[in-house]
Amino acid sequence: YCVSAFRETFWQIPKLWYEFQKSALAAFEDYKTYTVGGCQIYMEDAKWFIIQLPSGRKLRYYKPRVMLGEYGPQLEYWSYRGFYKTLYGGMEVENVVQACSRDILCDGMVRSSHIADPVIHVHDEVAFESARDVKHDLEDVLNTSPTWLPDVPLKIEVFKSDVYSKSPVRLRGVRRRDT
Repeated sequence: YCVSAFRETFWQIPKLWYEFQKSALAAFEDYKTYTVGGCQIYMEDAKWFIIQLPSGRKLRYYKPRVMLGEYGPQLEYWSYRGFYKTLYGGMEVENVVQACSRDILCDGMVRSSHIADPVIHVHDEVAFESARDVKHDLEDVLNTSPTWLPDVPLKIEVFKSDVYSKSPVRLRGVRRRDT
């Protein structure tokens, strides 16, 4: 029930899965380029299936082939682990979302490096180091969309801390133990 309710409420997401799936199969068959969700989908040659992200970076899938899956034809690719893995619309969209998130993070790190030094990043977080208070400067830069994805809405939270933490809320009420 929950899956059906989600898909009915957010029908654009399954529609995007289907568009990626359809375009991937078509690109595999006719070697043409298809555009879906700001991405270019094509075969680079017989060995590489490509999804080019809005940033220009390419997701590469080696030795693709079409196999009959539970819901019809679907792509498979040769994984670095030495076996074929299924690649379907939902998985393609998941990979694109994760890759675009990484590209947005890296773009923000590069664009803000003149303000403060990025010292570590973990998944969707960056820790910067600076001798002065740069919170507002970082917010201005990091909340600006990349040139290659100008319409993406960004809302970056920046906070100042003397030590790395996931969020300033976690530090409330924590007392240092004197030893």
